[in-house]
Amino acid sequence: MLSANQIEEIEEQAYIGVPSILPGVCKIYPLSMKEIIEMGTTNYNGKLGLLLLTEAKIVELIKEKTQQDIPIEEVEPLSYLIMSAN
Repeated sequence: MLSANQIEEIEEQAYIGVPSILPGVCKIYPLSMKEIIEMGTTNYNGKLGLLLLTEAKIVELIKEKTQQDIPIEEVEPLSYLIMSAN
């Protein structure tokens, strides 16, 4: 699970164009500032936020959407990310 400091660091690195590693998931190669501006910062922040969801936040989102309580131990961020892409 990523700590709040790790999430903040990845967000900062994304805005200056430095790649970051999401342990056990992937390496993020951020867009250029031009690409971020063309996409829109709100849209970009939403996409980056999806990559940085913690297991606890995923459990909360699943509960909101399905009314099911999932044990945090069963949450795999990569699996959730892939399912969210559909």
